[in-house]
Amino acid sequence: MIHKLASILIFSLTMFGTAYGQAREIKVDFSKDAYSKGDFHFSAREAIDASNNQSFIGLTAYCKEAHLQGDLSFRIHTNDGWKAWQSMDLYHEVELEDRTVFEAAPITTSFDSIQFRSNHIDAEEWSFRLFFPQKNAEAEIEKTEKKSISVGTCPLPAYCNRFCWGENDCPADSTPTPTVPTHLIVHHSAGFNTSPNYKDVVSYYWDFHVNTNGWDDIGYNWLVDPNGVIYEGRGSRVQGSHFSCMNSYTLGICMIGNFVNQNPPDTAVTSLIDILAYEASKFNIDPDGMSVHSTSQLNLFNISSHRDGNSSTAPIGCPKGTTCPGDSLYSKLPEIRQRLAAKSCMQGVSLKEEGLIAWEIYPNPAKEIVEIKGTEEIVEVSIFDLSGKEKALDINYTNSREAKVKVIELQEGMYLLKVKGVNSERILKLMKSK
Repeated sequence: MIHKLASILIFSLTMFGTAYGQAREIKVDFSKDAYSKGDFHFSAREAIDASNNQSFIGLTAYCKEAHLQGDLSFRIHTNDGWKAWQSMDLYHEVELEDRTVFEAAPITTSFDSIQFRSNHIDAEEWSFRLFFPQKNAEAEIEKTEKKSISVGTCPLPAYCNRFCWGENDCPADSTPTPTVPTHLIVHHSAGFNTSPNYKDVVSYYWDFHVNTNGWDDIGYNWLVDPNGVIYEGRGSRVQGSHFSCMNSYTLGICMIGNFVNQNPPDTAVTSLIDILAYEASKFNIDPDGMSVHSTSQLNLFNISSHRDGNSSTAPIGCPKGTTCPGDSLYSKLPEIRQRLAAKSCMQGVSLKEEGLIAWEIYPNPAKEIVEIKGTEEIVEVSIFDLSGKEKALDINYTNSREAKVKVIELQEGMYLLKVKGVNSERILKLMKSK
């Protein structure tokens, strides 16, 4: 049955201007009749000044009703007349419980008008959002990035920070949810295999995720473009929106591009491994191992992909069926895990060779007391649950390089020991048994 759909545009069109670009939002009122033809219902023609001075124009749409089914299409008018209708895709990378979202392929043609049509969708009002990135030259990242630092064993690689791609107009979530990841989740963006300016692409995803999806920030913790440039999203230790309602205890890293049939560039895969190495060493995640992800209740590779959560039945009410990160990238994950595990900074290599600090904790699992020994003077030991909450425990520093922690009062489960030395710190997993 075709649901009758009206399409009168309310032209209180709002233009939002920022340093990272401009956005124009068009409200479509579906509560009144408009002209229709066959199964389709058409909006009025709307004039748009879309001269070709951007690298692309992004188009998304949403309605604040969840799980609607149907088709949304658009067409643009150029100097040569109306172009063919183009379908917008139902957004399936992440399930949304408070809205239905559609996304179009990036528009790279100049146009002066746009029109929308629809069928099968029973909803009163839709918001169509056109995003116009600011046309700037690609930033010289070395002038704006945070420099590479080492927190765990593997260093944080050079990256384009939030100011680099969004200046001050793409703010981070002011009240982020902290998380201590047990799993690192690989994604693809399902678009933009090529772009003259990937900073524009990252700012578009921020606008899409915040203003169309209704999130507090860009969904990913890190992004990697096809040229191998790494971009800061939510950053480390912050819960993202990327794993089908099961985001706790994960970090999401997005490879920009569509890798269903096309292989990711080697430069991008190398950068992906570098940022995975940083996070894996920082949180003591075995790069080639498997463990239970508590939120999904699945036994997953510690380096997994978005689609690996599809079989979870928890939480109820979040359908899962994504193919992210695409077959070509997904097939490379075993190689990526092996290359990550083989990195020297992920090994228990000798201190003389790499200048690394080795810490040992035993027994593990532990019932009553955990002993910590290291090759460097211990300055401080602290213990956290997986939500990041610190636990007040009795810690006895037996000598400068050894300590004992009484864990008998902890409940059964996984915890993280943070051992700080004179020149380094490590986070080690601890399993508390009965």
